[in-house]
Amino acid sequence: MSSAASGGEPDYVVTLKPGVTLGSGTYVLKFGYNHDRAVRRARSG
Repeated sequence: MSSAASGGEPDYVVTLKPGVTLGSGTYVLKFGYNHDRAVRRARSG
C-alpha cells in the first residue's frame, strides 16, 4: 500500500496479492496498523 496527499485527503494505492482480483465498483477498505506509536516521516515513491 502506498499513499499520496492530494486536496488535503490521503489517496491510497492498494496492491492485492497475486491472483486476487476485484470487480468494478466502489469499495470501502479498512486498514489496521500494528506498530508502536512513534513519529513517522512520509516517504515518497
